[in-house]
Amino acid sequence: MPAGNTDEAHVVLQPECFGDAQRGNCGAAWHTMPALLQGVGDTHAPIMARTRPAPTPPHQVLARSARPPHEPMLALEGDYCFHMRTQLPPDALARDDRFHRITTAERFADMRPNDAAEQRRIDPRSDEVADRARRQMHGIFVGEIQALEGSGRTAFDYGTDETPFALKLDMARQCWDEARHVEISLMLGDHMGIEVGEFSESVTLFEAACHPDPVFRLAGVNRALEGLAIDVFTTMRDFAIEMNDPVLEFCEDWMLADEVTHVKMGSNWLRQLTSTDKERQDKALEFQRTVDGLFNFRGARGETREASIQLARKFREMAGFDTAEIDEIARMAEEQRQQYLSAY
Repeated sequence: MPAGNTDEAHVVLQPECFGDAQRGNCGAAWHTMPALLQGVGDTHAPIMARTRPAPTPPHQVLARSARPPHEPMLALEGDYCFHMRTQLPPDALARDDRFHRITTAERFADMRPNDAAEQRRIDPRSDEVADRARRQMHGIFVGEIQALEGSGRTAFDYGTDETPFALKLDMARQCWDEARHVEISLMLGDHMGIEVGEFSESVTLFEAACHPDPVFRLAGVNRALEGLAIDVFTTMRDFAIEMNDPVLEFCEDWMLADEVTHVKMGSNWLRQLTSTDKERQDKALEFQRTVDGLFNFRGARGETREASIQLARKFREMAGFDTAEIDEIARMAEEQRQQYLSAY
């Protein structure tokens, strides 16, 4: 391949990384592969692979922090380069044609999933319990996809001058967890008879991960929305116990433990990054309250038996919420519930 050809080069592999046994004898098959796929002589090389003659010294890689804000990163690798976009907008998320996406405005204007708590509650005695549980499970599934995408963006979108490297590692660990949750939720969908795309997907969760300030992302995603996940997984686990479904119970309990860790990471990093900037911390927490208010679903969340989403006080405390914060969520939810009931 001629040196200097940089079109569509996304991944760079070093030939010296592969021994003769790994390269094998590709022979004429190598020359018949499309030029775009020609890599290091390995017929199993990843798509978009290109070769280069020698490793690139670190100083030749353009530092991420040196790029203009919100511009794609240009990383130099020998004779080749690749672009990776930062600050990805919600409408750019990749989905196949099974998914039915709606906007946040459409999501909250639809009264069917936003009715009063007793009409949403997954009650084993209700005639609609199967459909309600299936809708909830599909919502968890698409939420886990967006949680994976959001934590990935937070890990990548900022330089280490904005987010410490240890925070990036925590976000990478969360990506690992969320990917596992997606797979578990997909299999639980099969277990409960749910088709991918049977219910709509709004991108409200990922929108909270699009704030330009990483501290706001920690407040809106790791504390507000992952806190909601604690409540939802607790509710689904308790429902599984009532329904005597050990598969659902085990899976929800397993994912619940991860969510407590994710919220705890967000709580710790929020306090650490704003330890000398009280105003920034206060604004981030106000953003968190806004997100919490949206996801109270007009009072569907609460601590009573009638609430469709149980506020998991014990697990929230384990994750770094103090009593006043939990009381505030419960108060907002009850106010929204009363407003809804008085209007209808």
